Amino acid sequence: MGMEESADPNVWDILWVMRFFKVEFAKLATFQKVNYMPGTSEICRKDLLHRNICKYKERYSDEDFKFWPEGFNLEEEEELEKFMDIYRARKEGVEAEHSKKGSDEEGPSGQPGDRGEGDFPLYIVKKPFSSNGRGVAFVTCLQDIHNLLEDEAFSPFSKHKPLAQRYIGNVRLIGGFKFTVRVYVALTSVDPLRAYMFHDGLLRICSKKYSVDKASFQDSTIHNDSYELNSPFSEGFVLDEDIQYEGLRVSLKTYIEFVERTEGIPEKVRETCTFIYLFLYAYISISIFLSMSIYICIYVCMRPLASLREIKLLYHPMDRFLNC
Repeated sequence: MGMEESADPNVWDILWVMRFFKVEFAKLATFQKVNYMPGTSEICRKDLLHRNICKYKERYSDEDFKFWPEGFNLEEEEELEKFMDIYRARKEGVEAEHSKKGSDEEGPSGQPGDRGEGDFPLYIVKKPFSSNGRGVAFVTCLQDIHNLLEDEAFSPFSKHKPLAQRYIGNVRLIGGFKFTVRVYVALTSVDPLRAYMFHDGLLRICSKKYSVDKASFQDSTIHNDSYELNSPFSEGFVLDEDIQYEGLRVSLKTYIEFVERTEGIPEKVRETCTFIYLFLYAYISISIFLSMSIYICIYVCMRPLASLREIKLLYHPMDRFLNC
């Protein structure tokens, strides 16, 4: 592109930053471009995204948001109490059961069910300002919450704003290991709405076999796929599947081909999964550029046809799509 890194922080055309404040946008020249757009924290920060989705669940119905696990913004006292009540009720139930049986044994240490439910309620707690596997904790009992309240990494909650969400226990595995999928999208314009998706994605794999036994939640490399956490254990890692991989990573295209070859994908599922449609009601304030706010609805095309292809985008208020 003929671009060079600038030695002068005040002389540049393109700037890549983690955060950029509104007052800084006001100082930009017309030719200067920044990778950060104001207001995107409403859908990029875990706590704010949860808050916005909850507003829509109240406005419309839970049926439209079944994909989103139950959660609690713990910096709010009422939300914290509701979260703790789940474990208080569980503790009282266990004690009542033992009293009925006349047993002094401790509560069951079973496994969570399909969505983290079962013998013990299981939640994952994340801080919105952390990355690389930091600021993540698991809660399986009331004492775990009290521990977080005393942990300087999470407390005070009013400062760190942690989000607790029901942990999904029955995840899809590859060779017995948990993984997550990353797809890379570049949003280049808000008005008109324009985005680009890279032709391939990435599977990030945990370094230890998956388990939902209570003891497993003391080992972050079983449940947290962060490469920074797992890379020290990547040497000697063996994936017991007929699939090409490199360390703790597999390309998304390779994985899709593997699934098609070993399991097959029904046509109805294929059609559904061709498009990941993210209905995001994002109130993005971009008053520096526009004296308006916008509603966003993005249809993301998943077909890997080009190295960088424009995604099909629809720029309309959210309400038009909810009845589709």
